[in-house]
Amino acid sequence: MLGLSGVLTLASSRRFWPGFVGVGIAVAFIALVLAAPSMGGGACVESYPLQCPVIEIDESGLAATAVGLIASVLLLFFASARNTFRVRASGVVVGFAVLFIVIIVGVNVSLAHSIELRYY
Repeated sequence: MLGLSGVLTLASSRRFWPGFVGVGIAVAFIALVLAAPSMGGGACVESYPLQCPVIEIDESGLAATAVGLIASVLLLFFASARNTFRVRASGVVVGFAVLFIVIIVGVNVSLAHSIELRYY
């Protein structure tokens, strides 16, 4: 088991910074997706009945996005562990590209937009 000193030694390694940045981006994305329903979907349309946009989390889409995020972060860690500069640099670029593609697709897959009808 990796103790606190081992984690600090690993974190202080300048070589693995792309993986740690990828972890931070992935955690921030998941936090924003989980907070999105509480932010509201926007203003209601003035009509009868009121049509109010609602944002809900699609659990299966969020799980698929989480798997994609984990895979892209692992790709970043593996790419940063390579010895050749050219291989490491191209792997990091591809890893961040995959991470951002997963984030863009994950927003559409993880959040379900719908309209709620309110009768007054």
